[in-house]
Amino acid sequence: LLWEDDLWIVMHKRPPCGVVGHLQLLSRRHFQGPSSFNDAEAASIGVALRRCERVLEKVTGCNRVYTAALGSPKSGGHFHAHMMPIYDDKPPTTVTGTPFDIFLQEKLAADGVDGAAADETECKRVAEAFRDGMAEDRV
Repeated sequence: LLWEDDLWIVMHKRPPCGVVGHLQLLSRRHFQGPSSFNDAEAASIGVALRRCERVLEKVTGCNRVYTAALGSPKSGGHFHAHMMPIYDDKPPTTVTGTPFDIFLQEKLAADGVDGAAADETECKRVAEAFRDGMAEDRV
């Protein structure tokens, strides 16, 4: 657990991880997606994502963060927003030549493809820096 409030929690993706700094913003309440947000969730999701992504950019030095929102029965009914740092000088494994390669990097790591997994020590370092950054950031 890297950060939490009344509605959301943030965790680093569990190993094997394909991207250092791949964070997940998870809903505390069980629901599938934005169409099921209550008013408080709808009002806070943008602020929470903005804050998390600003801190993630700061602690990783990435150029930008790709975000994908998911909700599925497989996730236990929790809404997930995946935040993945993108570096212009460290692109993911090129499969399609599109921005979706960052998400495919996670699949390659999960499938055990040699060299696809991110360095776990670096993942832990970024997670700790993010936790500290969120504690310091009072946006």
